[in-house]
Amino acid sequence: MLAEAYFVKGDPMHPRFVAATVALSTALFVSSVATAAQITDVQPASASTDGSTTITITGTGFGAAGNLVTVGASPCAVTSETTEQIECTAPEGSGASRPIRVVDPGGEASPPFPFKYTPPTSNMLTSLDGIPSAGAVAITIMGTNFGPASVSREWTTVVGLACTAGTDPHRQMVCPLPPGQGHGIPVSVRVDGQDSSNLGSLSYDPPTITTVTPTHGRAGGGFAITIRGENFGTANAAVTVGGASCPIVEHDHTALACTLPPSSGAPSDVRVTVAGQASNSAPFSYEPVLSKCDAGKLNAATSYAKCLGKLEAKAAQKGVDPTDAAVTKCDDKFTESCAKAESKFSDCSQPGTCAGLQQTTSSRGWYGWIRGTVN
Repeated sequence: MLAEAYFVKGDPMHPRFVAATVALSTALFVSSVATAAQITDVQPASASTDGSTTITITGTGFGAAGNLVTVGASPCAVTSETTEQIECTAPEGSGASRPIRVVDPGGEASPPFPFKYTPPTSNMLTSLDGIPSAGAVAITIMGTNFGPASVSREWTTVVGLACTAGTDPHRQMVCPLPPGQGHGIPVSVRVDGQDSSNLGSLSYDPPTITTVTPTHGRAGGGFAITIRGENFGTANAAVTVGGASCPIVEHDHTALACTLPPSSGAPSDVRVTVAGQASNSAPFSYEPVLSKCDAGKLNAATSYAKCLGKLEAKAAQKGVDPTDAAVTKCDDKFTESCAKAESKFSDCSQPGTCAGLQQTTSSRGWYGWIRGTVN
């Protein structure tokens, strides 16, 4: 047809020549489109990251042999092929957008067909025995589809915390455990932009008290006590003494300081709670709350013991015993002070005991102890 048109009147621009040329070009283009590779289905729709998945590609326009298949930018090793179906073994990889293309023997590439690698899953968490709140241990997460060793992976429980591939990178990843606190913390991971479902949970160890300093204090509270132990967490710990709050003024993983509350009359054990986890109890004792009368009598006895102690110390320096007159002066002062307390206040727990208290104070027990501490 082209030759015939060309020689019509010897004019290549003759309408019949032009029409013939357009018709031929159109036929060649339609033939090219019709024979280019087209993918209509891929099964399965995703592949394991370890490169073990056989993919079946269905379509038209494939070569009877010599087709090239790519998954993303990596070749998919062809194991069988016809003009309508190709089987290949997916390469190792990861990610949610890794389209498949078929390039026929003539170099014509099919349009990309959506494909992805399977998101990560897990069936076990392993760790060192016990997870201290100070962290500094490694968690090994075991599962599937964690991708090649080179791809990014992170523990999404702690945003931005990078993990590394384990011995088998597709089935293990190792994540450093940061400082933390709490029980039943959800754990999930992200591999090459794909998030796993919840992989389970982990728990930090509960707080443990080893010592409380001091072990006793005045009933009115208001001074600091120091609690030492382990796993006191990163923040928002709570301390109670006898069930009453002891406001924290210093806090780290192994020590707490708090301001002792007044005695509530309840047993005054000390406890620490961190993120819902409670410690063991540690003993603490409040000093007795004296009545006004008892406090006055105690002050009188204390002054009496000091008076006697000073007399003996001075006499010992001279190598003699205290004089009776000097001792009587101490006795009289005590009797006056003790009687005044009993007469002024009506809340004495043991009224009428000034004489007995005087005898106890001057005995070798209390008096001897006071004497050794007074210069």
